[in-house]
Amino acid sequence: TILRHQQNARVMLAQVDAVDLPARRVIAGGTAIGYDYLVLAPGAVDNYFGHEDWREFAPGMKAVEEATFIRSRLLRSFERAELEADAQTRAAHLTFIIVGAGPTGVELAGAIKELAVDVIPRDYRVVDTRHARVILLEAGRRVLPAFHPDSSRRALAQLRTLNVEVRLGAPVTRVLADGVEAGGERLHSYNVIWTAGVRAARLAAALGAPVGPGGRVKVAPDCSLPGHPEVFVIGDAAWLIDPASGMAVPGVSQGALQMGRYVARIIDAELQGAAGARARGFHYRDWGSMATVGKSRAVVELGRLRFGGLLAWLAWMALHITVLIGFRNRLAVLSSWIYSYLFFRRGSRLITRVALPEET
Repeated sequence: TILRHQQNARVMLAQVDAVDLPARRVIAGGTAIGYDYLVLAPGAVDNYFGHEDWREFAPGMKAVEEATFIRSRLLRSFERAELEADAQTRAAHLTFIIVGAGPTGVELAGAIKELAVDVIPRDYRVVDTRHARVILLEAGRRVLPAFHPDSSRRALAQLRTLNVEVRLGAPVTRVLADGVEAGGERLHSYNVIWTAGVRAARLAAALGAPVGPGGRVKVAPDCSLPGHPEVFVIGDAAWLIDPASGMAVPGVSQGALQMGRYVARIIDAELQGAAGARARGFHYRDWGSMATVGKSRAVVELGRLRFGGLLAWLAWMALHITVLIGFRNRLAVLSSWIYSYLFFRRGSRLITRVALPEET
């Protein structure tokens, strides 16, 4: 749909297995595809910091399939709690543990608590879902560690208003089928979700180029692969130090969008024979940071301006509506959000059998 009117674009559903840099070919599904320019944006996967066996019991949120799996498992836990006679087992089904208090973890903790308290209580007769426990574990000393301390304190207060249990300074040392060990404490739960960090997808490491923290490929100032000016790596997979700030470009959506536009301008200019398109290296512009905690609860940072509450939540909604592609999508999402806000009902509560996707 996005490229419907761009006749020179071809979309292929395939998994890239390798990149043959000397031959300028991409190997995907046994097919070799030649290129003049190559832009790699493989994204990131969850980082379990050497404990890949934890993924089975604590899935992440980096793919649509993972999100669908988690939704199904959460809803199934409420159903199992309704039928469970043993009080301890029922409590484990009604306990939800999120590991990592970054923006994803904070938003997820608030969303699960609101689901249990405001949306589904009327669907059950035996269990009172309003008593479900949501525990947010963070190894550091504050939630939203990448934000200003004022925003962290504001978000923490909002989480506690929702009765989310926040455990700071509680690194997870073990993940099991029935819970975790964190901060010297054993917590029982059949619902552990991992939002504690990411690393670059495997394709980035397969390029054979030097990598930085999180397996991100170290790229030149113009986002190209060193020694291969025709190959660009952008987004979460790229490690680039912005000369203006001396800081690495963060692995966030705004960084990926800016890199994509920058590389597109280079390719367009060079195809037209213009020289010097790469003279000015990539410069990251920080448009600010946002994190939502729940209904009418969020924090926003725009330079030195920091605020929270309803205004921040509306700003968060407006931004996410704006970046959606297509008027129809914007209208559909806006209508759905307005309905959910007014009636606190969410329609997509399907319990499906979904397997976790393989890591790419």
